[in-house]
Order: sequence, then C-alpha cells, then structure tokens
Amino acid sequence: TFDSSKEVAALLKEINLYDAFENYVDVEALFQSLFSLETKMFMQSDVSEDMKKAQIAITADGFQTIDVNKNLDVSIASKTGMWLIYDFSDIQNPVYELIYSYPFMNKYMTINIFDIIPEEQKSVFVETISRLLTPEYAAGVNVFALALINKHADVTASFKTVTVKIDNEALIAIIEDIIPYIFAQTEDFLGDTLSKEQLAQMGKALAGLSLDGLQLLGKDGIVIKYNLKNGAISTESVNSDFCIDISKLYTMITGEEWDLISDGKLEFTINADAAVSRVGTTKVQFPKITEENSVSLSDMIKENMQSAIPETETETEQEYPYWYAGCEASSLPVINGDIYVPLRATLESAYEESVQISFENGVVTAVSNYFPGFNTMVISNGSDKVYFDNNEKTTGTVIIENGTTYVSSKLFTDIFGWEFSDATYDILENSYWYGFYTMQE
Repeated sequence: TFDSSKEVAALLKEINLYDAFENYVDVEALFQSLFSLETKMFMQSDVSEDMKKAQIAITADGFQTIDVNKNLDVSIASKTGMWLIYDFSDIQNPVYELIYSYPFMNKYMTINIFDIIPEEQKSVFVETISRLLTPEYAAGVNVFALALINKHADVTASFKTVTVKIDNEALIAIIEDIIPYIFAQTEDFLGDTLSKEQLAQMGKALAGLSLDGLQLLGKDGIVIKYNLKNGAISTESVNSDFCIDISKLYTMITGEEWDLISDGKLEFTINADAAVSRVGTTKVQFPKITEENSVSLSDMIKENMQSAIPETETETEQEYPYWYAGCEASSLPVINGDIYVPLRATLESAYEESVQISFENGVVTAVSNYFPGFNTMVISNGSDKVYFDNNEKTTGTVIIENGTTYVSSKLFTDIFGWEFSDATYDILENSYWYGFYTMQE
C-alpha cells in the first residue's frame, strides 16, 4: 500500500514530469493505486533430509486496479509461477530444471541449467551447489540470522507467540553485518575471477561500510509475529512500514548533494500473512509440460552467454560492428521526414577504436578496415554526397548543429545495411536515445 502520493507528485512536478502528463493522468491517484496491490501466494516444497534433492513450487495470484484518471480505471488479474526440481545425489548425473509462468507469456518457459553451462564448467557448478546444499550450511545461516536478530532487534517471546520488532536503526545495523557475511561466504567462489589483492580490498571496504543516517523504515518499522503450535511455527504475520530516503541514497551513490525542494522520501507499507498448512511428506504439483504449451529458453540463453564472452587475440580477429549501435544525443533533428543522428558518436559506438575520424574545413573523413565493402568515407557539411573510397552516393544533406555533425539515418540503413531500431526522448533527463541493429542475416 502506497501511503502518501502527495510527496511523489511534488517530486515529479519539480523534475518537470508532472506537467507533461497532467492532462492525461491523475498522478496522485495513479501512484496511490499503482502501489496498492494484493497478492496471494501458495508454496509447496519437498526436500530430502540431506538437501541433495528437492521439488519446489511457488504460484501467485494478483489483482490490481490502476486509476489512470477520472475517466479510466484499469483492472488487472495476473498469475505467476515458478517450479524447480533439482537432484545432486548423483554428482555424475545432476538435475537442475526450472519452469516459469508469467502474465506476459501464454506458454510455460523451461530452463535446463545443464544445457546452458559449458561442459568444462559443469563440475565447478555442481561442486559449488553441493557445498551450499547441506544441512550444516543451512544451520550456519540460521544461527547467524538468529544472532543478528537477537543482537539488533527487540524480541519478546511467550509460550504461544514470538514478536520481533525492527526499527530503522536496527535494520541498518543488520544490513551492515549481513554484507560482510555474504562476502565471506562467497569469497572462495569470487577467487576464480578476482585476485587476492582485489578480494582483500573488497573485504576491507565491506567491513568498514557505514550506512549511518540512511532512512529505510518509518516510525512503525517492521513487526514480525510468529504464532506457535506444538513448538513449531504455524502462522506468521509481517507488517512493514517503509520510508525510503531517496535524497540520502542519491547522495551516497553519486557523492552529490540533493538540490531539490522535495524531500525525496518514498513511503509505503507491505503487510503479509503466512500459514503452514502441512508439515511432512508433500507431493509437489508440477504443470504438465508439452511442446505445444511451452518454450525452452535454454538454447537462447546459451547463445547469449556465448556471444557475451569476449574472444581473445589468439582466437579470431575482432569483428565490427557489434549487433547494436547507438547512444545518447542532445538532439535528433528531423528533416524531410528523416531522422538525423550524430555521425561520430554512431561510428564510435559501432566500431570503437577501429575507426579514425578527422574533421577539417567542414569535411569529415572516417577510416576503418571494418566498413562494409570500403575503408574510407568522406562527407562535407551542406552536401548530400557521400564518398566511399572512389564511389559516390547520395544521402541526406549533412548538417552541423551546436558543433555536432549530423547525417541522415538513411546513410546507415541504405549504405551500411543497418536497421534503424528506435529513437526516443527521455523526459526526466531531457535527452534523446537512438539505435541501429547492425548485424544483418
């Protein structure tokens, strides 16, 4: 539940977002309804005593009504789901499979982790997971969490209930203790990618981390109440009063002072009630997956992972351009219906250090061994002629605006063979973004 939308409306108005929408959107009502959401979740789990095998299912139903303006209310009913099955009891034949269901997809999405991980990394992955999936590791985490709660929170207990109260000061102290703990638990795994010196510097920085003065909770803080039955938790309720100080976060992240009049505080509450319906053997309900009702993401993820791995100099020569070129621009002029883009920024985005660009007396010369079918491109301010090596072609007239050379986007679509993907205006930053898909089938 979003408690107060007036502060957010004031903030949006100050950064010039409010005025752009006030004719179409009731900003206060929109935020009030947008953050007022009720979700019901059902979880099933069946985990072996040694934690090497498990089946877990989490499904959720949500309902929300969004107030756009006095003439438009939009109601949305949504369902989500996640199903996991893993088996590391036989490390020679491990299993780790996921199924997802989201409102924006009509089909189930499936992922087999071992179809994604490269063969040479599978043993490392299995070893890492096997170290985490042990009763001893889980007990260690629980002991640490309990110690944190007893150290920082206000805990009261009786025969039937346990109540934990966490105020803002306690939450900050808990976070400051948790971060170095997580680092210590993952230090061995980080050692594969970071040097000892880097690990030491990171550990020192995290150990000295201070979030003093940061506000995350309101006056009511977080109150967790556990009801006990026969010595075990039967129900749990959590009431959380958040008041996040965006201005303080902004200063901590950027090092700059908050210069807006609005206080930049985001206030909202989250209330949750949970009940344990069964303790013992549970048969987890999995959806029936067929070729017709599902799509596998394993191949797509594997291809993306492989394309993200940079090639070394000893393998193949670097190829340009990449699959996408584009960046931010202070302006995107439109002339005769054609969108004009910055020449230098576009070329450097696509070809990086492989392109050399010079400017003299209104003539721009760009040279690269990776241009498609030519090496040198020459254009002149005010001319619609473009010279590629010894060939002449016609494109939109070249213009210079505020010291930036602009060319028609058709130069890249018609001559380079790229596809113009998008051109957008960022209201918050008062800037433009544009892009090309540079790889052709």
